[in-house]
Amino acid sequence: YVVDLWLGLNRDDGTEKALQLARKGAALDNKDVFIQDQLGFAYLCSGLWQDAEVQFDKTLSQIVNEAESMAWCGYGFLLLSRHEKAYEVLVEAMRLDPLHPPALDWVLGQVYFFLGRYEDAVGIFIGEAHLNSLADAFLVAAYAHSGRQDEAEAALQTFIQHRRAELESRGLV
Repeated sequence: YVVDLWLGLNRDDGTEKALQLARKGAALDNKDVFIQDQLGFAYLCSGLWQDAEVQFDKTLSQIVNEAESMAWCGYGFLLLSRHEKAYEVLVEAMRLDPLHPPALDWVLGQVYFFLGRYEDAVGIFIGEAHLNSLADAFLVAAYAHSGRQDEAEAALQTFIQHRRAELESRGLV
């Protein structure tokens, strides 16, 4: 529910359901950083910005060497417009796990975009970080900001196809 919520693929009851389940999970295990970072995203997607920021800080304080959860906290900071903080957290997560999953590159590509590092974002999103339609959307924007109009237009068509397929797979169109 939480992941679908922040990807915009939820149904009408998705926001409340995600928040309810995340709170319940966090209450059952307040030491599991994966559950804790999901609570941060549930707060974020519910418009509870301060609660989200507090939760991401709390989760980070509990992480010893769990790179993936750390990176997701970094993504949370990105979505809260704390771009430099997001970059610092992502770099540390990638240092902890040099063989990290492509999802961490997906987050880093977005961080690069918001830091104005458009060519770096393009380089990441045309590689393994090309995971979903959100990556396509950032690739379109990064090409456009880099003055690469033809590539932006082609990437836009790819975005439209991928997004439609994602929505159809969830029965949302």
